[in-house]
Amino acid sequence: MPYNSFNCAVVITAFNRAAFIRAAVDSALSQTCPPNEVIVVDDGSTDRTAQIVSAYAPAVHLIRIENNGVGQTRPLNIGIAAVRAEYVMLLDSDDRLHPRAVERHMRVIGARARIGLVSCNFVQEIHSRNGGVKRTANVASLVQQCKKEVLDHATYLIHAHEAYAALCRGNFLRSCSGNSFPKRVWEEVHGFDETIRTCTDMNFFFRVLKRYDLVYIDEPLRTLICHNANVSHANITRKNVPAIHMDHLQVLYRELRGADSSEHRRLLKQRIRESLFELAYGLRKSGDYRGSLDACFRYIASGGSLASGLIAVVKVPASWLQEKVAN
Repeated sequence: MPYNSFNCAVVITAFNRAAFIRAAVDSALSQTCPPNEVIVVDDGSTDRTAQIVSAYAPAVHLIRIENNGVGQTRPLNIGIAAVRAEYVMLLDSDDRLHPRAVERHMRVIGARARIGLVSCNFVQEIHSRNGGVKRTANVASLVQQCKKEVLDHATYLIHAHEAYAALCRGNFLRSCSGNSFPKRVWEEVHGFDETIRTCTDMNFFFRVLKRYDLVYIDEPLRTLICHNANVSHANITRKNVPAIHMDHLQVLYRELRGADSSEHRRLLKQRIRESLFELAYGLRKSGDYRGSLDACFRYIASGGSLASGLIAVVKVPASWLQEKVAN
């Protein structure tokens, strides 16, 4: 079936993104294969986000909801539920799509019944506080290491077991932004988990790749923007945000409990150790010495070395440690 016979919707979620939303919407509307729907869910913005999007009517459908303070998952689910099309492509309100992104995705998404997710490479754009912009091309190293089948130029089919294992090693898909999937797949995995504030993308990827194959297009068809107000900036600049590590661990522990492959269990345990180390370091940096030591002990109990664990908490004040030991 030719790609232009598929129905596709682009869903954008936004919270106080007046500085970026216009570029995101423009990139969705200027596709070589235009989506049938562009839906923007405004999650209770207090800036001009909603007014800017309203100007695009009727080409863009704006849904306004109250912000409940628990992150992006609720607006994602609301936006996808409103989709009438067969396929969904997600886009963060501060990211952009390459003009051929929808076309390239739609050419392959319906090629085989077991394809549950289509992803692609990206350009990373880091915005500094002083207005500087640094652009770097991502190297899809984990994809290159995977066993895969060539479908087309720079387009690979990665079977579910292999894609899941790669995800255990690290979130090589990086973000839901710029990824597409059949709406029925979102329904089958029961949508995005609204109990998790961050790391919702990885949680969703795990649940999809347990059941379905992945197509990865090794071309930069999306631009992921990192700025001071988004989670990506914390990840890229390695700014320690303990809450992100805690959510990451929650996702990994869930997967470990349900893993039915010895290879997947081994990889998940390794990632848990790495995340516990990062959590211990992040909590120490934020002054939560008790939490840092607890994460350090959990890291050691999970198989991490004592020497490495102590590195994560080495700057805990000696006087504080002596007091806690005495008590």
